[in-house]
Amino acid sequence: MPNRSTVSRLFTRKDALDQTRLVCQETSLEAAEGEIVLRLDLFSLTTNNITYAAFGDSMQYWQFFPTGEEGWGHMPVKWGRNRSAGTLAKDCWTSTSRSADRPVPG
Repeated sequence: MPNRSTVSRLFTRKDALDQTRLVCQETSLEAAEGEIVLRLDLFSLTTNNITYAAFGDSMQYWQFFPTGEEGWGHMPVKWGRNRSAGTLAKDCWTSTSRSADRPVPG
């Protein structure tokens, strides 16, 4: 497993949802004790993403995925297909019905 990879995040203007940009940054792929690293193969954005963005401030949705940039929110993907890129977790399974970066004990 490579030690580093580029991660892309979709940033959206909170006051103009049609204005977006990809923000890429290099990050470590090394799993800590009890963690699993997943490599995203395919993903989709759905109407749920737009609904969450439209009500982002009133539902405090933008607070779940802070960007550190005033006026911009991070819109994560809702559905995707991934594969394990490495793990230090034992006897676990991951749920495909929700986004998780920690394993669920099996």
